[in-house]
Amino acid sequence: NWDRVAAERLAWDSLLAYGAGSADRTDYTDTILIDHTGQTKGSSLNDIASILNVRQENIIYDPDPNRTADFEVILGSSYNSCTFGVIQIN
Repeated sequence: NWDRVAAERLAWDSLLAYGAGSADRTDYTDTILIDHTGQTKGSSLNDIASILNVRQENIIYDPDPNRTADFEVILGSSYNSCTFGVIQIN
């Protein structure tokens, strides 16, 4: 259910997202962000990448005029929903 966790994390920042289930493969190490909009102005791309800790080299541009979603996120095994530091217990 990591897809639902990531969607909820995006919702915290007022981005509309939904969990779409498992990816086509299970061997993704890094999280991939696919931009289907083809837009640069007014895009949520940088916000999504920052919130989900997606590195620039893992962003794919795939404009699709018939898209059903502006962005697609494939969560890799390295995905970590915690974005703040963890308090160390001594």
